[in-house]
Amino acid sequence: MLMNELFLLYEKNKELAGIENDDGTILLPIAHSTNNAQVEIAVDLEGNFKRANIVQDENKNTIIPVTEDSGSRGAGIFPHPLCDKLIYVAGDYSQYVENPDDKKEKDFSSYFQAYCNQLESWTNSEFAHPKIKAVFNYINRKKIISDLTKTKVFVLDEKDKLNDNIKLNKIAQKDVFIRFIVEPSVDNVSCEVWKDKSLYNSWINFYLSKKTYKNLCYISGENIVISNKHPSKIRYPGDKAKLISSNDNAGFTYRGRFKDDTEAFTIGYETSQNAHNALKWLIEKQGIQFDSMALVAWESSLKKIPVIVNDTIDIFNNDKENNQLYPKTQKEFSDRLAKAILGYKKDLEISSKILILSLDAATPGRLSVKMFRDFQSSSFLDNIENWHRTCDWNFTIFKDKEINLYIYAPALKVITTNIYGTEQNGFIKVDDKILRTTIERLLPCVIDKKPIPLDIVKMAVNKASNPMAYDKRYNWNAVLEVASALVKKSENDKINRNSKNNEYKEVFTMALDENLKDRSYLYGRLLAVADRIEYRTFESGEDRQTNAKRYMSAFAQRPYKTWQIIYKKLDPYLNKLNKGESVKYQNLLQNIHDLFEPKDFKNNFALDGIYILGFECQGKDLRYKNIKENNEEATNE
Repeated sequence: MLMNELFLLYEKNKELAGIENDDGTILLPIAHSTNNAQVEIAVDLEGNFKRANIVQDENKNTIIPVTEDSGSRGAGIFPHPLCDKLIYVAGDYSQYVENPDDKKEKDFSSYFQAYCNQLESWTNSEFAHPKIKAVFNYINRKKIISDLTKTKVFVLDEKDKLNDNIKLNKIAQKDVFIRFIVEPSVDNVSCEVWKDKSLYNSWINFYLSKKTYKNLCYISGENIVISNKHPSKIRYPGDKAKLISSNDNAGFTYRGRFKDDTEAFTIGYETSQNAHNALKWLIEKQGIQFDSMALVAWESSLKKIPVIVNDTIDIFNNDKENNQLYPKTQKEFSDRLAKAILGYKKDLEISSKILILSLDAATPGRLSVKMFRDFQSSSFLDNIENWHRTCDWNFTIFKDKEINLYIYAPALKVITTNIYGTEQNGFIKVDDKILRTTIERLLPCVIDKKPIPLDIVKMAVNKASNPMAYDKRYNWNAVLEVASALVKKSENDKINRNSKNNEYKEVFTMALDENLKDRSYLYGRLLAVADRIEYRTFESGEDRQTNAKRYMSAFAQRPYKTWQIIYKKLDPYLNKLNKGESVKYQNLLQNIHDLFEPKDFKNNFALDGIYILGFECQGKDLRYKNIKENNEEATNE
């Protein structure tokens, strides 16, 4: 169960609560949240104003105590206990802010009064803290805006009101969030209230003392204080979508099955806080956002695991001993992948498991669990290795003014972008919603060894078959290489699913197979040779599409008839080549032609995606047989 796993994760790491990690993430204490502050005010222990500063953008993240109401507040007046927006903390707010026509002055003062009453209750309790008393004494003087104006933090307009045109870190002055510093230090701890663990505990103890209603917690199995409202802001700051909500009492939530929400499901307050804080922490540490979806995978003891949506290079980065970033040969790739996966496995315990969670906002206020899976860690890593081993390809990378070929499996975002994206201003871009849904569909292929959906493979082949849709040759080349990786994996998976032998066999590989007699593969090879013949006649700097590429889409649908057209157009280009090169290409065309069954060659039925493999493998073989000698030529391509 998701909430139980998150609760256990928090329990394992609760000593980290309130401490900022090296990566900037914070596991929140219970009854706390975070907010972005724009202004900080320093006071002394008696509550006297000392100074005020505008918070720099990189330091704006602030841990704040919250109530259940304030932690998920929408409409209504629900003050945070200590740090809050100006309308809550400033007793002189109504003096400096123009009232809209639909608001009365007493509406402004009610925000401050609610804040002041709550802070006073905490200040007068047995759990009071010196810093809280100092802040309470200061805010009671109702001079915050006045002090901020005197110190030039705020600017007034000609009517002595806060100037609406002045922004602090893109926030209007009247809407800024205020945090406090109390100096000198109390008990040699941080002067910043948002960094003081003793203050965290002061609020937690006070808040829990006010909660008395208990019931059965379905997570812990104990009779404890129950939570009625659960946190939002799980995926990112400002996110209002919730995993758990029971505020719909109009009959749609329970549909007559229960009298009230407690009969349906109850979770302890601390349990809910721990689980939600653990989830938020995980997403901040290692979550990935795709449009409205948040994806996070973690090991039960938070040991490092591969990022499931990334390319193979990310896995290789786990091997600290090898500084070579990209493998250039199939053996090197295979050896490094096995070594990297073994490195992950060595760090795991026998009881280790991997958990994968995908969250999406069904509506602005509701967060749905699209996927929650757990795996035995060794099985998960085996599946990851299988994906990268079977979906690898020779990818072209321009590095140090040279074209190089490196082997790896592409990232899911790269796959999606190249398959479903369009060229815009020299780059391939894809709609965020398409990116999210496609990655969701590809995930089972990575983590469960599921076959790649056939419509995705077909789309990849169609895009690769249309080079005329791209102004930049390197964009089409990227699409072609991604399509080749998917076709190779898809076809090999299909063969191995029907095989009785458990050993995975690659019939289609990255290397050119000069003996393969598959009709589509052979036609792809013919097209690649025709493309190469014409290209070899280009003048230096000449940039146009060859006939092979211009006819490629039609060729895929009607190969025999289209090949007759392309072949007839080859004579002028063969005549331009020197005799030796011309004979070489003519012999190659004849050798490929001889591999056809006569009925297959004259068959005009559409080619399947394997023709892309023949085209790509033959093209790379011709272009990169001696990559060092051909580098200058390759750069022009």
